[in-house]
Amino acid sequence: MTNDDIIILESHTLFDKLPKEIIFNIFNYLSCNDIIYTFFLFNSRLNHLLLEHEHYLNNLELPSTNLNYWQNILSIIGSRIKTLKISTIDLSLSLDLFPNIKSIIITSLYGLSNRSLQTLLANKQFQILHTFKIKSKNYLKPRSSLFCDNFEHYLFTKIFNEENLLEIFEYLTLTTLFSRKILNNLQINSSLLSLTLCLHEFIDIFSVLQYTPNLIYLNVKTTLSDTHKKQNECININNIKLKQLYLTFVMKHSTRLQNVDQQLDFLHLISDIKLFSSTLICLSMNFVDLNINDIDEFPLNGFKLQHQLLESMIELKQFYLYSKVKQDQFNIDNVISTFKDQFWFDHKWFVGMHGNYLYTLPFTFNELYGFSDFDEIQSNHDDILHSSEIWYNVKLIELARSNKFDLNLIKQIKIRMPKLISIKFISSGLFSYSDTTEKPSVTEQETLTNIETVDLIGGSIENIKQWLIYILPNVKHLILSYTGLPLLNSHLSLNLDKKIQRLDIYEYSIIEQMNITDYFYFSNVEHIQLILYNIEGKFQWYVKTLMKIFQNYNQLKILSVYIIDKNHVQTYGSSEVELSKIIEYLKINHIIKNYDVQRHRECALFLKI
Repeated sequence: MTNDDIIILESHTLFDKLPKEIIFNIFNYLSCNDIIYTFFLFNSRLNHLLLEHEHYLNNLELPSTNLNYWQNILSIIGSRIKTLKISTIDLSLSLDLFPNIKSIIITSLYGLSNRSLQTLLANKQFQILHTFKIKSKNYLKPRSSLFCDNFEHYLFTKIFNEENLLEIFEYLTLTTLFSRKILNNLQINSSLLSLTLCLHEFIDIFSVLQYTPNLIYLNVKTTLSDTHKKQNECININNIKLKQLYLTFVMKHSTRLQNVDQQLDFLHLISDIKLFSSTLICLSMNFVDLNINDIDEFPLNGFKLQHQLLESMIELKQFYLYSKVKQDQFNIDNVISTFKDQFWFDHKWFVGMHGNYLYTLPFTFNELYGFSDFDEIQSNHDDILHSSEIWYNVKLIELARSNKFDLNLIKQIKIRMPKLISIKFISSGLFSYSDTTEKPSVTEQETLTNIETVDLIGGSIENIKQWLIYILPNVKHLILSYTGLPLLNSHLSLNLDKKIQRLDIYEYSIIEQMNITDYFYFSNVEHIQLILYNIEGKFQWYVKTLMKIFQNYNQLKILSVYIIDKNHVQTYGSSEVELSKIIEYLKINHIIKNYDVQRHRECALFLKI
C-alpha cells in the first residue's frame, strides 16, 4: 500500500474548529498511541498538524489490536517513530515498519516469547538501536533449541558486538554470564555508555569493563563475596572512564536458605571501589538486603565510611547509602553521631535512621522499609527532616508491624510521597493495622489514590480492611503470602471483587481456602500469578486448583503458574516435569482450549485467545 492509497476522512466537527494551541493542550493528556489512532486519519488539518509536530509521533507503544488499521498508519509515519515500547508477549507488527527506530523498551511482565525475541535480535533494525531495555521483572529464560541454557550468552553476543550502535542497555535478571569465566564470541563495544545488569558477584564488574572501554554509567545488582577474588588483571584501571556507579547487593541464595550469617568482605569491596576514585562523581550503595551485624563496622559507621573510602573519592559529588543492621539492641544516637563530622556537613551528605535502617537524605531509593512514623526518624542534620521533598522518590513503603491505623500519618504520607504506588503490610496476626471496626471519617486528603498495589505478608487480610475499603480506593493488584482471605460475602470481600484485577498468591494454603468453598474471591480478576511448592503427592491438588480457576474466572486473560522446589529454589528438574504433567492433563481434558500455553521453564503462561 502506498501513501496515495491511504484514505484520510474529511470529517469536520466542533473539535476541528479549535485553535491548534488548545488541541495541543488536549494532546498533552493523551498517549502517543491515542493521538495517532484517533486523529491521524481524521482529516487533512489534523493529519498535517501531527506531521508538522513530530514529537507527537516519536514515542509509540506497539499496538496489539486493530493491526490492519495500524499497518496503514505506520506505512506513512513508521519512519518517524524513534522509541518503541513493547508491552505484549509477542511482536504484533514487523520491526521493518520502523526504519529509523533508536530505542526499544520491553515492558511486558514476562518479556517476549521465544519466537518474538529471536525475531527482534535477528532483525537488521537491532543493529541501529541506541537504547535497548528489558525491564520485565519476571523475565525468564525461554525454552528453545536456539537459546537453550545459554540464552544470556546469545543475548550478550548481540549486545557486546562491535557492529551495533548501542549506547544504553538494561537487563535486570540474574545471570552468571560475567562470572569470571571465559566467554566466546563477545567483542568490545566502544559505543556502550550505560549498563544496567545483574551480576553473579561484585568482582564480575571488571569482566564487564573489559568489553566496555567507554562506559560512564554502571548500575548492577549483585552479591557481595565472603572471600576475596582478584579483579581481572587484563583491565587497565587507568583507562576506566566510569563516572556513575550504582551498587545493589543481595544475599546469596544459599545463605538465605540456610538462615546463616554471611561474613562479608567489606575491606576488599572498599579496595575495589577505590580503583575508580579518580573518575567517579556519583556512588550509590544499597546494602539493605544484607545481614550486617555490627553498627561499628562499615558501612554503618560514618567515621569508617569517611576515612576508609569517601576521602579518597576526589571527584565524588553525589553519595547515596542504604543499609540495615541486624543487631537488635543498639543506640541510634551513637550511630548518628559517627556522621556528625565536619566532613559530612561540608559535602552536604546527610543521613537519617529509623529502626534498623540507615540511609542518606534526601532518600533516593524507591523502597522504604520498616517505616513507622516520620517523627521517629533521626538525622545528623535535623533541619533536613522538615523538608517535604526528601521522600519524593519513594514508590513502595513497608509499614512496620507496630503501625496502627492513623489518619494523620496517612495524610503526611500522601503529601510527602507523591510517587508512592505500592504498600507492603507485614503482620504477625496478633494485632490489626486497622484497630477499629467503625467506618473512619476519611477526607480526600487521607485517601491514597495513587496506590495500585498492596502486598500483605502474614496475618489476615481483614487486618487491613479499613485501608482497602476507605484509604486505597484504586487498588488493582493484590499480593498475598501466608495470609487469610476475607470473610465470605463481607463488605471487604465484595469491595475487593470489584477492584482487584491482578492477584499474586505465594503460598498454597491461601489457594486451599479458595478450594474448600464454592464462593470464589476476586471475581473480576484478569491476571493471576501462582507460586506453588513442588510437594510430592500434590498433583491432583494442583490440577483441581487450576481447573477451578479456569472454570470460575470468566474475565481471566493471563494465568502464570510457577512450581518451585523446596526452600524457594527454582530448579529445572522435578518442578518442570510436574508442570509438564499438569499442562498435559489440562489439554487432554480440554480445560485450556481457549488458552495459548507458553512454557518458560518452571513457569507456564496461559494466555486467553
